Amino acid sequence: MKMFFLPLSVFSVIFFLISSNSYAYQQKRTIRNETAKTWFIVNQPCIKREGYVFFDRSGVKVCEQGSLVDKGFCILPPGQVTLVIYGTNDRSPYANICGTLIFSDGYSGISVDYLTSSGSFKMESSNEQLINDDHANLTIFNR
Repeated sequence: MKMFFLPLSVFSVIFFLISSNSYAYQQKRTIRNETAKTWFIVNQPCIKREGYVFFDRSGVKVCEQGSLVDKGFCILPPGQVTLVIYGTNDRSPYANICGTLIFSDGYSGISVDYLTSSGSFKMESSNEQLINDDHANLTIFNR
């Protein structure tokens, strides 16, 4: 019987360590590409913020794989959708997530600023005719 409880207690300790190290604050959004172009999306976080942005943490991997995907970079093909997770390791209820997503098709660039403010998450596009920003999910439209 002791042999049964030993692995169970080891599993409990590992589970506790993983769950206690989880991120304190997260926002999840989608980016949908409704154009015929492939878009390159790069994250530029705010200076001095303990935040992160992950692309493609969904079941279906849309962003092309590579080391840059985990560093806030995504190549989004036409007609595809990717999941973006914004978060911070800060456990304070006043933790901020902020930065800019830069969208480029190789010829032009559009920026989308994101930030938390008073408990809400806002996204604002520099070109609302190309990128619809409903302060939640993003859609890239044809011009």
